[in-house]
Formats: sequence, structure tokens, C-alpha cells
Amino acid sequence: FNVGNVIVETMALSLPDVQASSPDIKINLTRVGVKNVKKLVEVARAGGKRPVILISDFYIFVDLPGDIKGANMSRNFEAMYEVLEEAISSPIYEVEELCSEVAKRLLLLHEYASTAEVGMKSEYMLKRKTPIMKMSCQEPATIFAEARAFRSSPNDKERGVRLKKVIGAEIVGMTTCPCAQELMRDRIMEELVRIGVAKKEMDAFLSAIPIATHNQRGRGIITIEVEDDVKVPMEKIIGIIEKSMSAKTYEILKRPD
Repeated sequence: FNVGNVIVETMALSLPDVQASSPDIKINLTRVGVKNVKKLVEVARAGGKRPVILISDFYIFVDLPGDIKGANMSRNFEAMYEVLEEAISSPIYEVEELCSEVAKRLLLLHEYASTAEVGMKSEYMLKRKTPIMKMSCQEPATIFAEARAFRSSPNDKERGVRLKKVIGAEIVGMTTCPCAQELMRDRIMEELVRIGVAKKEMDAFLSAIPIATHNQRGRGIITIEVEDDVKVPMEKIIGIIEKSMSAKTYEILKRPD
């Protein structure tokens, strides 16, 4: 092309694909990829309810055979962007389903890989009402999901892919000490016996009056691994953790609560 009166000739440079070349020392790597990738995720809800919007941290890994020097990292982001864009037109109802789709797409884009691993962690707000005053409030929960895709050999690009999924949650709740309660109960019973209270009245009194103890916040975590065709509702996992606590936590409590 012309630059002023000077004619400049362009030529296509043939750049070597260093990543695809064979290394001097051949070592298989089980996890090559990226982590701490933040993405906005929209999870649909049944019944036409408003979707849940999550700001999620992702990690994306594939294995790297020993005869290849490097992985094509941009393909990790390419797979994620494709699935997230498709989720806009075809809703995704479970976070582990999203990870599964990205993992399967990774095996298509990384033709040399035999395994792909995708995980995400998000903060999810739980809507609650206080026990007596019924005031609306929110409490944070951490939800996480993971999908691992496997194929029998790197040459099998379409068939034979199987998936394992992991889904879980972490909830903060109140836990009370049963040992301290029993010590207090025994002490109360000794005092009631000393002042001559009958056993029937004693049992009624201990059933009606809360026994003092110490309490603390505890973290409950449940992680479940399932096959690809098994669905575990996140709400059930959260419910199991909450019921295992002595009490839920609330960001606001009035005196009647």
C-alpha cells in the first residue's frame, strides 16, 4: 500500500504455534486453567418468578497431555461466554447445570483434553421473616457447584462423555450447648427437691421454662456429588442445614422475637 510516495509491501508472518509443540520434558498435567473469574449469572425460577441474579467466582481447568507444551487458555473463556449467552435465550434452572454445560463445551474446544472441571461459588440472599413480629429481612448464604466431564480418550470428541456434578451450600446459624443445659437442669432439680417440690410439678416447671445455656454462631456445610441425570434442589440443601441448627440468624430482631 502507499504511504505518501513510498510503497510498502506487507507480508503475512507465519507464527509458530508454540503451545501445540512438543516439550523437551514430557509430563502430564492434571489441572491447567484459570480461577477467580467473576461472571454475572442469571438463574431462572419455575412458575414465571423473577430470576435470581448471582455474581459468581468461577474456576476452569482441563488436563494437559505430556506431548503438548501448553493449553489454549482463551478457549476456557470462550466456552463460558457461549454458555452464558445461550442461557439468556434458554433459561438455566440449576447452577450445577451451568457448570455441566461449560465442562462439556470445554472438551469440544480442547480436543487434546480428556477431563474438564468447572466450579463456581456465589453469595445468595435468603429472604426471612422474624419469628414473632414477622419483619422481612435477609441473610447471606454461600452456594457452590462443580461439574467434571470425562471422556475415554482425547480422540473421542463427541461420544462417551460422562459427567459428575457437585452441589452444596454453607449457612450460618445459632448453636446452643446441650451439656451446659443439662448441668443447669440438674442444678435446678436439686434445688426444687431441696425445697420440697413434688416430681409432677417439677417436670411441669422444667418443661415450661427455657433452660439457660451458652450459644455461638456455627457454619453448616453440605456437599453432595451426583450423576449428571440427578437433580438436587438447592432449597432442600439449605433447608436441611437450617433445620440442623438450634436457631436461624436474623439481621434484625425486636424484643418480642
